[in-house]
Amino acid sequence: MISTKAYKDVLFLLKEIQKYSTAILKCWYLLMVLISDFSQVLVCAPSNIAVDQLTEKIHKTGLKVVRLCAKSREAIDSPVSFLALHNQVRNMESVPELQKLQQLKDELGELSSADEKRYRTLKRNCERDLLQVLKVPI
Repeated sequence: MISTKAYKDVLFLLKEIQKYSTAILKCWYLLMVLISDFSQVLVCAPSNIAVDQLTEKIHKTGLKVVRLCAKSREAIDSPVSFLALHNQVRNMESVPELQKLQQLKDELGELSSADEKRYRTLKRNCERDLLQVLKVPI
């Protein structure tokens, strides 16, 4: 629930910048108000380009941010690919077993059913751990 003061501040900011800015800037101001009031904020945007721009701006502030994307977009490169959840999980050095299974999967193309089950469990746990410490999942 947004406090009345925060809500009024957001409305004021949006009215002030309405004549000068794009939707990205409006979202940016709204996000800054919300982040100050809540421990985590989920940000959405109407296009992948807008999501990439917001992700980049938020990352530059020093906040912990991750970009969530569809499985079909995981192979598409973007300026913020290193912030995508699947890439952050892939680069986690704290779980060597997951890295070994990922390397095996990359080399062979698939894993045995037991290895696949273990891989999915480890990956899901790493994703959960990353998302729990985030301030802004996008």
